[in-house]
Amino acid sequence: MTAPLSEQQLAEIAAREAAASKGPWLEGARRGNVPTLYRPLTSGDGVSTYPSVLFELTSVYGGPGDMAFIAAAREDVPALLAEVERLAARVTELEAEHPSRFAATPAEVDVYLRSILAEDTYLRYQQAIGSEAVREAMDDATAYRNCDDNASKKQAWRSGIDDALGYVDPDGDVGPYPSNLLCSQHNGFGPCPGYPWCTPSQDDTEPGDPS
Repeated sequence: MTAPLSEQQLAEIAAREAAASKGPWLEGARRGNVPTLYRPLTSGDGVSTYPSVLFELTSVYGGPGDMAFIAAAREDVPALLAEVERLAARVTELEAEHPSRFAATPAEVDVYLRSILAEDTYLRYQQAIGSEAVREAMDDATAYRNCDDNASKKQAWRSGIDDALGYVDPDGDVGPYPSNLLCSQHNGFGPCPGYPWCTPSQDDTEPGDPS
């Protein structure tokens, strides 16, 4: 990887760019070994004139600022391209080290939390999600129950219920979500057949027995 450009190098490149005449620059006739610079020729209202006189000569020699800019371009452009490549590579490294939480699927978030949370904390996390989803579903049900009884509002209510269920079990496969909580007492971190009564603190309770 190339070394980063210093602040002084970037400032020098910026100064050369600022000293050069404004573009666009186009390829034109040459006088000896010196490039001749052209600019668009416009009328008083800023509109380009007839194409046959679209360009006029700005300077036979381009001016000292232009010449310095052109002379340095052979080194400046590769240096700037290398800097862009270096920064892009660094961004890729940082993205790999710190993936965005917005790029993770619900299942990936679930697996990650299981790897870092104690089991009882994880179960309570699942219960919190399930409780919030049910609360939202009940709010929808209450709101639409108080509305006129028509097909469109019934459909909206059904959509609200479906959305809430999606939060409880987003993959729809009765996987490791609040609709089918996990428990170390049954198949490791597998589905708990005794939900909601079987928790890590109730080792002696039979699954499905609330007593």
